[in-house]
Amino acid sequence: MNFASKVKNEIINGKLKKTDRLSFLTAFIRASGSIIRKDKEIGFEIYSKNKEVIEKIAYLIKTEFDLDAVYISTEEDTLNKKENYILDVFSGSAVNILKKCEILVEDNGEFVLNADLNASFLNNEYQKKAFIKGLFLGAGTCTIPTSGKKSTGYHLEVGFSNYETALSFSQMLAGFNFVPKLTKRKEGFIVYLKNSEEIKDFLVLIGATACALELTNTIVNKLMANKINRERNCDLGNIGKQMRAVEKHIEAISVIENTISLDELAENLKEVAIKRKEFSEDTLEELAERLNITKSCLNHRLRKIVEIANNLR
Repeated sequence: MNFASKVKNEIINGKLKKTDRLSFLTAFIRASGSIIRKDKEIGFEIYSKNKEVIEKIAYLIKTEFDLDAVYISTEEDTLNKKENYILDVFSGSAVNILKKCEILVEDNGEFVLNADLNASFLNNEYQKKAFIKGLFLGAGTCTIPTSGKKSTGYHLEVGFSNYETALSFSQMLAGFNFVPKLTKRKEGFIVYLKNSEEIKDFLVLIGATACALELTNTIVNKLMANKINRERNCDLGNIGKQMRAVEKHIEAISVIENTISLDELAENLKEVAIKRKEFSEDTLEELAERLNITKSCLNHRLRKIVEIANNLR
């Protein structure tokens, strides 16, 4: 199960207060529904790839709007080899439901689609959270880095068919201190978050706390992995630098041996040259300890040996 499915399962299995149902359902209908006309009658259909989701929505619609029954059908998605679930609401109550949800509004005696998400029944923070939850359940997705697999990183988005609705949702998120991005994609628009901390806060906002915890663990593990990689790269860089320095020292010592011999060096330099050749795998710290001198003193003597060799070339 991918991460987005986990989030949606947590949403659909979470508690929803009766006072928040209208907000939640309105958002889901907007996100996953289509208004249709049959024989001059208006109805709507709701689509979902998740049977549990569509059954829960059907139950909430029946109870919230006092319907006797709603009809769920299926159609085959041949491309993805899955079934799509379709909930039809085409009774005389359909228009009243859409009006109550403020999806349809009357204008000069005709019904028109209302693109603004700021419905009159969104009176408090909890109802707005329920609304955002419904929108994500219907048209949202979320990806996070997965161990051992290629990933695009952290990404959460909700898709819309028109710009006005996408902008309205973006403004709603801004009211909760998010900084969402809005962009056009194909024939629609998406509002998205890329910052891992913002995505975590969004999951907490919609009640997906278990998924927020999973995301937190992913963030921590990724930070630790990056830190280990940086330290490893730093260690490899230091090892390479150390090896190049040793090669330079050995080369300088060989030049002196082949020209004037090490016996011509001052006793302290001769001792360092002999030990550097003998213990070429030692770090500077180890060699300094072996010679019972400081690392600074060892560096000074090695530089002096290199300088002498350069003069002899």
